[in-house]
Amino acid sequence: MNPTLRMRIRRMSGGRLRLLGVTLSLVVAGFGVAIPMTMATPAAHADSTSTLPTCPFWTNVVPPVRSDTPWVPPNQTANPLNFSGRLPTPTGVTGTLSGGQVTITLNRVAGAQAYRVWRNGQSVAWITDFGQATLTAVDTAPCQNAFYSVVAMTDQSGSDASMGQLSAPYQLASNGTVVPWQEPVGSTINMMVTSYNDGGQTASAYNAQLGGCAVDPRVIPWGTYFTVPGYGTCYAMDIGTWIQNDTVDVWLPGTQADGWGVQHRTITFIANPNGSGGTNPPPTTTNNPPPTTTTNPPPPPTTTTNSPPPTALANGGFESGALSPWTCDAGTAAVVSSPVHSGSHALTLTPTNSDDAQCTQTVTVQPNHTYTLSDWAQGNFAYVGVTVPGGNGAQTFTQSASAYTQLSTSFTTGASTTSVTVFVHGWYGQGAVDVDDVTLS
Repeated sequence: MNPTLRMRIRRMSGGRLRLLGVTLSLVVAGFGVAIPMTMATPAAHADSTSTLPTCPFWTNVVPPVRSDTPWVPPNQTANPLNFSGRLPTPTGVTGTLSGGQVTITLNRVAGAQAYRVWRNGQSVAWITDFGQATLTAVDTAPCQNAFYSVVAMTDQSGSDASMGQLSAPYQLASNGTVVPWQEPVGSTINMMVTSYNDGGQTASAYNAQLGGCAVDPRVIPWGTYFTVPGYGTCYAMDIGTWIQNDTVDVWLPGTQADGWGVQHRTITFIANPNGSGGTNPPPTTTNNPPPTTTTNPPPPPTTTTNSPPPTALANGGFESGALSPWTCDAGTAAVVSSPVHSGSHALTLTPTNSDDAQCTQTVTVQPNHTYTLSDWAQGNFAYVGVTVPGGNGAQTFTQSASAYTQLSTSFTTGASTTSVTVFVHGWYGQGAVDVDDVTLS
């Protein structure tokens, strides 16, 4: 069957053009492939994303320059959208980059007949549920730092009514694995905010409505909640031809969209106000305490009792004067001689307004062991963390540090974990971040 695609492009207030709806019978050609779903698992080895292209915008349309206009306050405040009464988000979402494509697997959702997978708001796959426990989709055109969204559907109509809860985002990490992603709660970005009033379905298949907002999913991934002063709470669930980089399009009814016009607002990312319905747990969890202890707890696994587990974190102080063996986002990282926490070198990360700045290093570890990851950092929203195959990852950050501050977090490896990926990064539009003395013990 040939895929079908129906688009409606309408001219919005201020002359904006926006893609409103995409209805698919199978999959949008050119964005990936949907395959008959059989049980499968990703390749054991994940390739680095360093050879992938940066994620492009989905259209070549260049928006015109727009200036702020007089503002008429809306008649109402947008409350957080709540999808918790719909089919739950698929669990067990994993992905691996291998051979230039990403294989994504997810668990079956009881009551679902189909599933959709998007990359940066573009359809990757439409999956039919035949009762298989695990479903698989393949993204044949992945890109660096891509965000993925998944949803289960009650039928194959593609209607709003069929849509379950859209997942919180997953990101293709630099080590080639697809991992849960969460915007730092409380972080802010200054954005140009426009408005639209079209009805019907959005690109995510949810109906356009108050609180539903169009974004550039490379900057604000779908499934993210944020607040807009003067509007209320936005849920990222749509795209638009002119909604690129630092632009958000909020939905307002009728002439209220014209009254909003073009504004600049500092948006603030928030956690899912509903507590469920499309929220991934953050990589670090503390909800799974160790097994209940007794007066005679079982002995620890037979690993090491008299010596620390071996680690291979190299160049943690960047004293070599080079980035290696760290792998960093191109053009965002540099080894500097000032400012430093100790020694003669440190790392400076410089994120842009549309992308973060991240360095990673894969480190050898022992299974069934608890480690402490630390660094010294200064700047706004400086992060240090780790992804752990088969175990609980961890991350921590400082919201604002004018001087070097020590950050520290712990994690536990799984029974078969022999390596983890340590990362440090600065956040979108928050200025340079300095990092020094990264240790794993």
